[in-house]
Amino acid sequence: MALSSADSAASLRLAIDYLPQGVAVFDAGLRLVVSNRRYNLLLALPEDLTRAGAALFDIALFLSERGDLGPGDPARLAIERINLLTEAPITVTQRLGNAGQTLEFQSSRLSDGGLVISFSDVTARVKAERELERVNFSLEGRVEERTADLTRVNAELEDRPRQGRCRQSRQDALSRSRQPRSAATAQCGAALYVHADRAGQIDRLW
Repeated sequence: MALSSADSAASLRLAIDYLPQGVAVFDAGLRLVVSNRRYNLLLALPEDLTRAGAALFDIALFLSERGDLGPGDPARLAIERINLLTEAPITVTQRLGNAGQTLEFQSSRLSDGGLVISFSDVTARVKAERELERVNFSLEGRVEERTADLTRVNAELEDRPRQGRCRQSRQDALSRSRQPRSAATAQCGAALYVHADRAGQIDRLW
């Protein structure tokens, strides 16, 4: 037995209510055709804006007046939001919800000019991505610090042979500077011995 149009619509509505994402379908005039329970729950919309026929502009205006779309003129913010959702065949955007959660929206234009919007709460994913960025940034800092340490150690190791050669050169120079004084001392001793011998003082000196 074939289902009537009413039965098909009811079955479709029941099916999309089980989806974990919020889903809403708008006609070519951007008026609501159907939305699921998750859509209404995440956006926390009043009942009159969840009924079929509600204008997308009225929904966006309600959200902007509540502060969901940031500071500024509510009407202008509502128009900008609609333009963002409809300017391309497929769009993906993120914004904060009224409870502070991060919502990711995906919108697709239909062949008849209508619009499908689906979105989900991605707060946990965004938090994990930010934590990963923080860890990566910290890891990069540690790698750079370790690289600097290794560069410094390598430079010190390369410099040690030069330092050793410099010390050896100084020691050689010092030894050479001492040699003339030692020869002069020997000569003086020999002269003293000859002088003492001539004076008959060898016995007294030795």
